[in-house]
Amino acid sequence: MPSLPKSLVESPSDPQDKRAEACIVTAQTLHQEGHYLEAAKLLEKAQAESPQRYDYARHLAVLYDELHMPEEAEQAFHAALAKHPNDADLRNDFGYFYFRQGNNTQAEQEFRAALAIAPTHQHAQTNLARTLFRQNRLEEAHRAFAKVVGPAAAHQNMGVLLAQEGRDVEARQAFQEALKANPNLENSREFLAGLDRVSLQTR
Repeated sequence: MPSLPKSLVESPSDPQDKRAEACIVTAQTLHQEGHYLEAAKLLEKAQAESPQRYDYARHLAVLYDELHMPEEAEQAFHAALAKHPNDADLRNDFGYFYFRQGNNTQAEQEFRAALAIAPTHQHAQTNLARTLFRQNRLEEAHRAFAKVVGPAAAHQNMGVLLAQEGRDVEARQAFQEALKANPNLENSREFLAGLDRVSLQTR
């Protein structure tokens, strides 16, 4: 789950601010517990009471995405980025929104924007690798994974994704490359054994 923003104004004294703060705190708890609709409604109420108290757009963007409200989520992400254009976490969240929507072009753009701001952002790097894989840009995907986990484990990650797509021949090659680079990768060995069992069953 993305990190939730904090209140922008401390120690509320105005009654409206106090009501808004209570809504915000409750919304954060509800979000963490998976009650997305209730959390969104409370944040919308708090925003009407005290528009400057909290980073509403940033939080609502994630909630709307969870609620499968893509138009509202995209608008909220744009509003949040207008305030925080150089926030790598926000760029990564926006990229993941596009990834979930199947919009690989926009997802890749946002992940690369996050990495331009924070080159060591592991979530953005991993998400970029998955986006490149989805576009069948396998060499680029492997290089992107390798920046996070190293070349051997990157082959293993590629093998898992290939196996999930039923591309068993390519998956086998990826796991073999992983073990060639690092014989201690037990997961690759187990995946290969599983592919062998499937192959025997289908003969």
